[in-house]
Amino acid sequence: MKQSIAAMVASPSGGKGCSVIVISSQLGLEGSPGYSAYAASKFAVRGLMSAAAQEYGPLGIRVNAICPGPIQTPLMADYTEEEMGPHIAKTSLGRVGQPEEIAATAVFLASEGGAYMSGASLKVDGGWSQWC
Repeated sequence: MKQSIAAMVASPSGGKGCSVIVISSQLGLEGSPGYSAYAASKFAVRGLMSAAAQEYGPLGIRVNAICPGPIQTPLMADYTEEEMGPHIAKTSLGRVGQPEEIAATAVFLASEGGAYMSGASLKVDGGWSQWC
């Protein structure tokens, strides 16, 4: 992030209108038994985002986080249907998300539609976090 923001500040716009998007996790919003180290790392990502949003907002640089729930990625490729069951059951939509759904959220945050958003953590978790 440090190098990206330095390049934004050095650009002709001075950073105005630029956007930084970090990926945290639903577990970076609420911990979960058995995932304490992972949750701690994702809480840290959100802390970095929050501090950077405050620090660089005056320059016109927006910083936000996406907090995905279970998403069909290589990380989940080795999970059996039985192992995926509890994850799916926690989502009110009853399914695992797709990478394209996270990408669409990032596009929104980087677009004019997200121009007044900074310091936000967007949950893209199929409704999982409503149970936490």
